[in-house]
Amino acid sequence: MPGAFDPLSAAFYFRTLALEKDGAIVYPVSDGKKCVLGRGSVVKREKIKINKTTYDTWVVVPDLEHVGGVFRKSKNAKIRLWVTADRRRLPVKMTSKVIVGSFMGELIEVRSTTK
Repeated sequence: MPGAFDPLSAAFYFRTLALEKDGAIVYPVSDGKKCVLGRGSVVKREKIKINKTTYDTWVVVPDLEHVGGVFRKSKNAKIRLWVTADRRRLPVKMTSKVIVGSFMGELIEVRSTTK
């Protein structure tokens, strides 16, 4: 389908959208072999603290029904994305749970010490 995203870049596609609670997101997604309409939902607005910074975020949950690999093999596979509720919609946190384990990633701030 025209404009299709791979599963990872679909997460960044959310940054272009005006998000709102209970909003539905529909987008074409491809794994390189097949293309389907991916779906996601905006679950809630939530303030989270990462290191010493508090972020006002939207929690986005993609539907993993058509995603293959370890996600297909995991009965209750989940991914949750936290994107800031401002105009930048920065991805600040991501968690996933699959049959072989789980992972979590958080935004870190790196400051240059050179001038």
